[in-house]
Order: sequence, then structure tokens, then C-alpha cells
Amino acid sequence: EDEDEDEDEDEDEDEDEEEEEEEEVKERKSKIKANRAAAVSTPVSTPQPAAATINILDLMGDNDSGASAATVPAVVNTSATSAATAKASLPLVLNAQKGKGLAIKAGFSRKNGDIYLEMRFQNSSSVILDQFAIKVNKNFVGLSPASARVQVSPISPGGIGGASHKMLLKPEAANKDMAEGVIQIALKTKVGVLYFAANLGYETLFGEDGQLNQSGYLSMWKNLPAQEAEVKLPAISISDPEGIKATLRSTNVFFVASRPSNGNTHLYFSLKFNGSPVLIELTVNGVKMVGAAKSQDLALAQKALNAVSNMLR
Repeated sequence: EDEDEDEDEDEDEDEDEEEEEEEEVKERKSKIKANRAAAVSTPVSTPQPAAATINILDLMGDNDSGASAATVPAVVNTSATSAATAKASLPLVLNAQKGKGLAIKAGFSRKNGDIYLEMRFQNSSSVILDQFAIKVNKNFVGLSPASARVQVSPISPGGIGGASHKMLLKPEAANKDMAEGVIQIALKTKVGVLYFAANLGYETLFGEDGQLNQSGYLSMWKNLPAQEAEVKLPAISISDPEGIKATLRSTNVFFVASRPSNGNTHLYFSLKFNGSPVLIELTVNGVKMVGAAKSQDLALAQKALNAVSNMLR
């Protein structure tokens, strides 16, 4: 009996040892699986290739004439942005959502006889923007960039920047079928090609050589066609004669003479609209104003008079 009991105890011990060995095997297998899972779930750091240098001009080309920017919708009243104040009060022409993180304000100004596209940028993208190239669709006056490259200092994410880009008038490139006063623009940047439209106020086309003296004004007025362009404004914001003269002078509308008559003040101005002389008479009574204009081209006289009136509204 003692021998039987010893054999039973030996068998129990063997079974215990086998169970312990099985548990150890299971534990090892479990650890191996866990290590494998950890290896799979842990991201492996792989070297990234260096970003290629992008030459925007290579993608854009340097030929501005006959540019084919995508058609963009027209914007607000063509005379709403004064050339004298375009830089200070540029309208938003492209928001950050449509601009792939780049918001753009734009308008036109005239400085020393040249027209400039004024642009202000706000970079909400994650990219440093340091290369810009421009193309312009054919338009009503043939306005084209002087060059494709736009000079802009690098704009870091979250930063702002700006550009004043010289433009040229190329009458041979004009398309009279395009909407007047609207310039469609494509801007190539590192976030992509962005499309927007900017207003070209007619006053931006008034030349620096439009000054006439009184005798020259009277002589030209008599020799021009009798039909006059007209405008009537029930209320103007600038009604003081000196204020009117200063406002108009900033956009190359030149004062010639004034005279009082029956409580009215008559103010006479001369200008050149895209090279054509235009003569203007403004009659002011309080805040009311009546305007008349003459030129060889009646439609051109009306546009010039409308632009002058809008500056005084």
C-alpha cells in the first residue's frame, strides 16, 4: 500500500509539473503575440525626401499677352474703388477658404503715370509663400502685367504680405466684348493657381497731362460736339468747393475755373481719359450737384463724368 501511495504522489507531481510547463508555454506565446502587436502598431520612422524646389515661373510662363485665366465672376461697381484710395481700402477679392488658405485683397492705383495692381495677402495655409506669378485675361482696355513674376517677400504661415505690381496698357490686346471695369486675374502660388477679379475704376485711366488753362478750355468746349453727358446727384458727401477740388486733383481731374451764379457754384475741370480730352462742369448747390461733360466721344464723356461723380458721393 505504501508503494501504491508513493506512485500516486509521483503521478500527481508529474501532472503538476506538466501543467506548469503548459502555463509557461502559454505565457511565452502570449508575450510573443503582444510583442508582435506592439511592433505592428508602433509607427516606423521613414526618411522623407527633400521638398523639390518649385519654380512658379516655369509652371506659369512669362508671356502675359493673351493670358487665359479661368473665368471668374464680375465684382462690384467699377467706379467704387478710387485710384487714390485703392491701397488704403482694398476690397477682399478672395477669401481664405476659396484661396486654399490665402486671402487676397486687391485693387488698382495710379502712380507717376503708371497703373499698379495693389495686393494684400494673409497666409492661413501651412506653406511659406515665396513665389508668385500672374496672368491676366484679355480685358476691355488691354491691361496686362509688366512681368509675370510678382515681387513678394516670403510670407510665413499666419503672416501677411503685399505687392504693388506694375501694369501696362496694350490697346492691341484689348477685348471690347469683355465687361468694362473688371479685370480677371490668375495668380500662381505654392498652394495652387488662384482666380479672382479686381475692379479697374475709370479714374485710374485719367492721365497726368489733362490740365487746360481757361482759354484752352473755352476754345475746346466751343469746338466739341454740342451733345453733353449729364448726371444729377441729390446729395454728395463732399460739397465744399475746396474739398471737391482736392479730391478730384488726386485722380488727375484738374481744376480750371469757378464762378458763382444765383446761389450756385460752377466748377470747371479738365482731364484726359485714356488719352482723350474730357471737359467737365459741376454745378453745386448745397449738397445737390448737377454735372455735364463734353468729349469727341459722348460715351467716354459719360464714363468720365460718372467716375468723377462717384468720387463725390
